[in-house]
Amino acid sequence: FVMFKMFGKKMFAYHLLSLILHSLNVVLFYKLLNRFSFKWSAFAVLLFMLHPMNVQNVSWMIQLKSLLSLTWVFMCLHFYFKRTEHKKYILLSCIMFLLMLLTKSFLIHLPFFLFLYEFYRSNNFKRSLLRVLPLVVISLVYIPFFIGGHHNQARIEAASVTQLKTIVHTAAKAK
Repeated sequence: FVMFKMFGKKMFAYHLLSLILHSLNVVLFYKLLNRFSFKWSAFAVLLFMLHPMNVQNVSWMIQLKSLLSLTWVFMCLHFYFKRTEHKKYILLSCIMFLLMLLTKSFLIHLPFFLFLYEFYRSNNFKRSLLRVLPLVVISLVYIPFFIGGHHNQARIEAASVTQLKTIVHTAAKAK
């Protein structure tokens, strides 16, 4: 809605925004891999950049939400791993996580994976849980909205199918 208000029916603007977001995601992914000194980071980033799945996300206007949510995920991880430098990064990580959930909630379980990572590194359950607790709280608060949204979506789809059946049935009777 917001993007339509900004760009209207100018397809070039949507494609340009998609390209900018994808480029940002490539840079953020590269930074994330370098943080872990991943040996094959350049190859992984090249694969990420050119993989057909990502090409479709960039070229299809409807997939802008996927690019945007991935941007939020990468930024959330970037700030999460910088949290030891300054406390503001914890807040920024939480904001990015919330933005990701509001854009597309495909990684609502991200705090669980971060907990496993922290537990693997420290082998201390309590410390690991405390590190991811802000993200866990956001996930737990968001779950009812997530479930409610899917329930409402299913109800809308069921109503649409019922209306479609009625229209087809009515059209068949008219013939």
